[in-house]
Amino acid sequence: MSIKYLHILCPPVWEKLPPLGPAYLLSYLKNEKIDTYFYDLNALLYRVAPIDFKKNWTINPSYVEVNFFQYFFTNHYEYFENLLNIIEKNKIKIVGFSFFNTNKNFCFKTINFIKKEFPEVKILAGGPEVFSFYVNNLFNYNLVDNFVVGEGEKALLDLLRNRGEKLIVFDSLKEIDFFPDFDEFDLSIYSRKKSLPLMLGRGCINKCNFCSERLLYKYYKAKKLDLIQKSIHYYKNKYQVKWFTFYDSMLNANLKIFERLVDELINYDISWDAQMGIRSDMPEELFFKMKESGCVNLFIGLEAGSDSLLQKMNKNFTTKEAESFFIKLNKANIHFEVSLIVGYPDETEDEFNETLLFLLRNKEFIPKIAQVSVFRNYAGVNARKITKIEEQLALKKLERMVDFFERNNFNYTKSYINNLI
Repeated sequence: MSIKYLHILCPPVWEKLPPLGPAYLLSYLKNEKIDTYFYDLNALLYRVAPIDFKKNWTINPSYVEVNFFQYFFTNHYEYFENLLNIIEKNKIKIVGFSFFNTNKNFCFKTINFIKKEFPEVKILAGGPEVFSFYVNNLFNYNLVDNFVVGEGEKALLDLLRNRGEKLIVFDSLKEIDFFPDFDEFDLSIYSRKKSLPLMLGRGCINKCNFCSERLLYKYYKAKKLDLIQKSIHYYKNKYQVKWFTFYDSMLNANLKIFERLVDELINYDISWDAQMGIRSDMPEELFFKMKESGCVNLFIGLEAGSDSLLQKMNKNFTTKEAESFFIKLNKANIHFEVSLIVGYPDETEDEFNETLLFLLRNKEFIPKIAQVSVFRNYAGVNARKITKIEEQLALKKLERMVDFFERNNFNYTKSYINNLI
């Protein structure tokens, strides 16, 4: 009898594109002759959610609470009923969930719901939030049979073939030699049409003291460029894709591979956006090639405009290098947005004011402030934890920064002020 696996994505997480993580998992399993199914409860419920829910889908902390689940369970039970029908119809015995900080409560409630109807079903849990469970030893084996920390392909296959332990930690593929086909995905339910996510490499070369995302991988590894070429060609022909969003933590982590990627993208009539790190070793002509290749927007983690604070954060650039990077982007006419952190441990008043002065001095070179958040005590990060009093002081600094934006007419995203959960 063939193994049948169902993967579920619960809300609320980003809903505009099909999720890349589950896409990789399912394609890898299919290559290993596993029958796979996917149920994007996140995207389906987003489509029927009230307007105020949609506006705050991943930026309002109250939405991670139980009442969020209860609203949909009460008003749109048909989606949960359909989930049971998929399990019963296909005789599925193993179900996996992608856990994020925002959707963990919804995941546990959905698991409870499934277990009441199918107590024999085996539940697997992966995703970024499982790393937090790991650091804080918060595994709930009453609800979940197996947890996977880190990349999931190899670990998931072992579990499906009864070779894995209850907890699998960083059992990663040495090389990413395949790309998702998205065959299990109904692409019509996502708001961005003719658009798909891509990833050049997993992990990050930087070791910023506040970052928990880099801890999800043991090391940085990039795909071979010919695999990227094949995936772009495949997606354009099969799905008529016109826009790619790169999900890399830092698309320009390996500068040699990145430049070859840009050279390749020039051959396609596409647009793309990505997250990118500030680097002093990127030649100016590369920025112009990025524009020619279809780059329409970049998200850049500036975080601070003070050299001493950047050093505390273990950022690998100076304010002078950041300014030069922004000027090069402007010369190439590439739009970008920056993020900032307020209240980093031991941030001084002088350092905070230095950041404000840096922003004011470079206002003409920074098109938009994408995100400003108070420092968060994420699991496993190198930075020390801040106290409740320090958090309150940081919130006051945040108010001062927003007032600074208003007084000086900065372009910033209001809904992304202190939105990190």
